[in-house]
Amino acid sequence: MLPDENARIRKVTRYTRLAIVSAFLLALLWPLGSFIIWICLGAFVYFIFLIYYYQPEKEGSERNIKWEQRDKQTHPYDTKYKLSPKGFGILFFLIISVIAIIYFFVLITDFINENSNPTENIAEDAILEAQRVEVGKNPADVDALINLGNSFYSHGQYDSALKYYDRVIDINPDNYSGMYNKALVYFQFKEYSKSIEILKRCNSLYPGTAEIFLMLGDCYYSQTKYTEAMEWYKQAYDKGSRIAAQLNIMGYIYDEQKRPGEAIKYYKEALEQDSSLVEIYTRLAELEPARAKWYQRKAEEWK
Repeated sequence: MLPDENARIRKVTRYTRLAIVSAFLLALLWPLGSFIIWICLGAFVYFIFLIYYYQPEKEGSERNIKWEQRDKQTHPYDTKYKLSPKGFGILFFLIISVIAIIYFFVLITDFINENSNPTENIAEDAILEAQRVEVGKNPADVDALINLGNSFYSHGQYDSALKYYDRVIDINPDNYSGMYNKALVYFQFKEYSKSIEILKRCNSLYPGTAEIFLMLGDCYYSQTKYTEAMEWYKQAYDKGSRIAAQLNIMGYIYDEQKRPGEAIKYYKEALEQDSSLVEIYTRLAELEPARAKWYQRKAEEWK
């Protein structure tokens, strides 16, 4: 075998290993974002090209990869890229192998992420099972039903949560937690009219409750009914509710209504509750240009 052919074989071996490493890194670093993915993918494609390019020729046969001119008289500069059957087979095998490796490591990564804290998962399952047992012992125990419904709600299993809240209401139609939590489920389903109906009934039975006002404001705000939303947010505010998200929304609504004085007031109150809200600093820099540099500096600190 010629020295040049030996050099080609060494290069193909080296680039094959690098392509496999690139594929491994692509799968391993998949959760980190598109920038890393594109770097690894670019490296993998580059090494595959080098493997393809440096395939050694076999004595007595044409090289796996070669350029040949086509119709030199009429098209002296026109060429075509020709891949031999052996070269195509090697390339196809490499691509399939790397795809399989990527798929395998993506599955492994997903499995690790889903089971990153097995102790916590076991504890949550144990709590859920204990709550089921408690409900089984006394199906009319309203507190046990609410606790079980809340557990399902916290896990995003809203249909199951709704089932237990309905059982609470069947036992006691005026139960506050059953009604309010059922309204929360409908809010998650984006069935705002149902949520509002339940909340208003709840408000008639338990008047002056800040969290009912706040939830009604959220329902109307989610439908971009800002005037109605503000009415309920202000009632919650008057009852002492000072949640940063609520104050931020109130500032935003006044901002949309071209009432900068009120907007600035609630934006600043929101920052008193949560000083890390970068978007508020950015907006205040526009509303109060005299203090723009200070707001911009604070925004940079929290980015």
